[in-house]
Amino acid sequence: VPFLSMTEAFRAAAPSASTRAKDEWLFHNGTGHFNRRGNDLAARVVYDFLTNDDSHSVAQRPSIGRLR
Repeated sequence: VPFLSMTEAFRAAAPSASTRAKDEWLFHNGTGHFNRRGNDLAARVVYDFLTNDDSHSVAQRPSIGRLR
C-alpha cells in the first residue's frame, strides 16, 4: 500500500519548529488544523505525489514508501 509522508515538506516550510515563529505557522494558532498556508502545502505535496512520473519505483521517491 503506497503512502505519502508530508513530514519533510512541513519541516522544510517551518524550519524553526517553534509555535513562536508565527510567519512559519502551518496550523491555526500554531496547532491543530491546517491554516491556509498548511492546506496549500499539503495540496501541493499530494498533487506532486499523484502526478509524479511513474518511471521510478515508489520506494525510490524520498517521502514515499510502502506499507507491508
